[in-house]
Amino acid sequence: MLASLFTSSGQAGSPSEYYYDYIFIILIVFIAIRRLSRGIHGRVYSRARVLRVPVVYSLLSIFLLSYIVSDLIYTAIAVLMIIPGLIAGMKFGSLSTVYEQNGQIMYRRSAAILAIWMILFILRVYTEIFVPADLLVNFTIDAFLILSLGLLIGEAYHLVNKYNELVEQGTGGNGASSTGS
Repeated sequence: MLASLFTSSGQAGSPSEYYYDYIFIILIVFIAIRRLSRGIHGRVYSRARVLRVPVVYSLLSIFLLSYIVSDLIYTAIAVLMIIPGLIAGMKFGSLSTVYEQNGQIMYRRSAAILAIWMILFILRVYTEIFVPADLLVNFTIDAFLILSLGLLIGEAYHLVNKYNELVEQGTGGNGASSTGS
């Protein structure tokens, strides 16, 4: 699926095939490290920044569901994986924080959601790269993606609410109006 966009090349075993595999793996490692770093150390709050990842995951989920839509039971189960993701996202999303630092409103993601997201991300990428593609593999990848989507939606809900509470309390000051939405 997605990995095949990056890892498909000439003949099996050719140097160019390994070149694309390495580029893909480096890209995945870069995304994971960047996301973890920003989640742990905090970022300047903006509604668009908080909602961007759930929107991207939603679009990816819709796109990737097209690979398993021929089997309605797998599609339904994959879509229903959003429910446990939302439950976990609502529970652990409350551990995320919104705070003021140097006149700017910042946010820090929940460490539990970052850890769960990283595990699901690695499993999803591993499955896509190293397990031969078939309906069950595609279902597994989609289920992980939609579970992650639920986590991210639950966390985004808490982050937006905490930002609104901070602004309503008046502790956001002038920085709140310049960094919101």
